[in-house]
Amino acid sequence: MSLTWYEHGPKLKKWFVSEQAILDHEAQDLKASDILWQVDDNRAWPLLPQLRMVNVPYSEFRELAFMLPEFNELPILWAAWCQHDRPVEFLVRCIEDEDVLLIDTSGYHYARYRAACRLRESLV
Repeated sequence: MSLTWYEHGPKLKKWFVSEQAILDHEAQDLKASDILWQVDDNRAWPLLPQLRMVNVPYSEFRELAFMLPEFNELPILWAAWCQHDRPVEFLVRCIEDEDVLLIDTSGYHYARYRAACRLRESLV
């Protein structure tokens, strides 16, 4: 059994990225969540390992990292989130590059807050 610990950066609310900024970011071959780490804010908070993890393709992960879509617009995320009984806080992992986001719905059916996550340690 393995135990993985993540930490997250600041939770961002109603923070959108312009299409040009997205294209510039992706042209640098950076992970999508890297754009959420604020340059002037190096704070990080530990996450408890019991948060649910939802795996999604890059197309859905990209939407979560750069926009704040309704969950029902992302069919794989929507199905997995409903299967986990719609938790308020959960992690989303991109299946292509294992990039991770923290999503906080605060009781809504969309991501009210999101934060970039990074691996803190993994115990096997």
